[in-house]
Amino acid sequence: MAVSGAFATVGAFIGYLLTARFQRRQLATESEKNQTEGKLRVAELQNTIIDQLQEERNRMDAKIETMRNEHSQQIMQMRESFDRRLAEAVRNEQLAREYVNILLPHVPPPPPNPPEGYRL
Repeated sequence: MAVSGAFATVGAFIGYLLTARFQRRQLATESEKNQTEGKLRVAELQNTIIDQLQEERNRMDAKIETMRNEHSQQIMQMRESFDRRLAEAVRNEQLAREYVNILLPHVPPPPPNPPEGYRL
């Protein structure tokens, strides 16, 4: 009876060791699997974030390009307006000179010398 009790104890201990070893292997396999899945998930999340950032960058680049085009159009409009005003001013100056040239023969002579005692 003592021998059978000893065998039972040894058998239970060996069973415990084998079960513990099997469980450790199972845990190690599950842990490895979880780590691999975690790394894959992190990689997927990183790719998702990279895609979102790239979309945001593309959207901002398009917005900046639109703003540049609008600014360029405004500058061109201002330049055209300035060119028109400048051309009009030059034309008006030429018209004024022509008008003065027309009037020159009709300008009255200068007044006579002022009387004596008159201060200039």
